[in-house]
Amino acid sequence: MVLTKDEYILRRLTKIARKKWEFYVISRIIHKLDDPEIEFTTQQLVRRANGQRALTDMYFPQFHLHLEIDEGQHLDAQHAEADKRRIEDIVNLTQHEVYRIPVAEHHPELGLRDLSIETVNRLTDEFIDRIRSEKTAQHRGGIFSPWDFEHHYSPDRFIDKGYVDASEGVAMKKQAHVLSCWGYEGGDYQRGSWRIPNTNHVIWFPRLYEREDWNNELAPNGKHIFERPKTSEAQKWIEKAKDGRFDMGYRITFARVKDVLGHTLYRYVGTFQRNQERSDSYVTQFDLVRTREDLPR
Repeated sequence: MVLTKDEYILRRLTKIARKKWEFYVISRIIHKLDDPEIEFTTQQLVRRANGQRALTDMYFPQFHLHLEIDEGQHLDAQHAEADKRRIEDIVNLTQHEVYRIPVAEHHPELGLRDLSIETVNRLTDEFIDRIRSEKTAQHRGGIFSPWDFEHHYSPDRFIDKGYVDASEGVAMKKQAHVLSCWGYEGGDYQRGSWRIPNTNHVIWFPRLYEREDWNNELAPNGKHIFERPKTSEAQKWIEKAKDGRFDMGYRITFARVKDVLGHTLYRYVGTFQRNQERSDSYVTQFDLVRTREDLPR
């Protein structure tokens, strides 16, 4: 089944239906914005510098703006301090802004209680005005790009631009789609890598998590990939690579990932090269050399 924008929006809301305030605020934002050109997602994953996962309640990628809806537990002193560190990590790592809407308060007599619907509506509408202002500013600067959901993962989109850039969240649904950006004209493709014709460089499709034969890991800062063998066959391969028996050029790396709805994607995480000095029989280290690749014309 081909996922449409309508189905995507409905599924995003279904995912948070049990979280009463999160569901209420996000639903109000979507309904009052009523703008199909503005892209959003919910439960946006951000990997912190320590490798831990952080989720923000809503994210608007066109404006690099996250939304956090602060319910009652956020007012607990211990939770508030951890929350502060989490938000600081997100801002420092991504250079994005995190906007917060409180939906609870400490009342001097009644203790912890929810804010009124009227108050939450007002705070939410202020955020909606902020989103509209961001779009207007981008229009005035000639840089606004409407949300084109149906072609978001299309290779034609990147071929027309002439490059892929990791900072732009480049992802495609099939390996063959990725390869077509480098001139591949074959059918379906499902392998670990593909050598670019007339070069010693490859398009690499690693699974950056532990499996039966390999335990591959992307460093929290995104600058290194560590490849560790877990079987004798994998060990033989790493020995050959260590001895220089493979011609190792650049690895244009599209990691196999799952999106927030569980669909498989191949996301460009950068171009890496093997670090011979820091690799041995137990681990191969690949270092980031750039985060943008110009596509062949």
